Amino acid sequence: MTTRVYKRTFVVVDMIMKEINEMVNFLFENKLTCHIDTKDKEFYNGLIIELHETFLVLNDRVLGTTPLSFSAIETIEKFREKEK
Repeated sequence: MTTRVYKRTFVVVDMIMKEINEMVNFLFENKLTCHIDTKDKEFYNGLIIELHETFLVLNDRVLGTTPLSFSAIETIEKFREKEK
């Protein structure tokens, strides 16, 4: 059995990583609180306090200072308070 890897798969992954990096930079520059879901099905809510080449440091509301690898992030968005 032959396994084929299509270029298109890499293009999609690159596009997703580019979108994540753009959102990370936007949230960091504007000092906005964010919600992050990871590929390990964990989530974090907090403020990005540092950016590095391959990871960010989040001041999580519950855990405090938490480093997160960009490759571990599945989704990232501006944090929204739950409506009562």
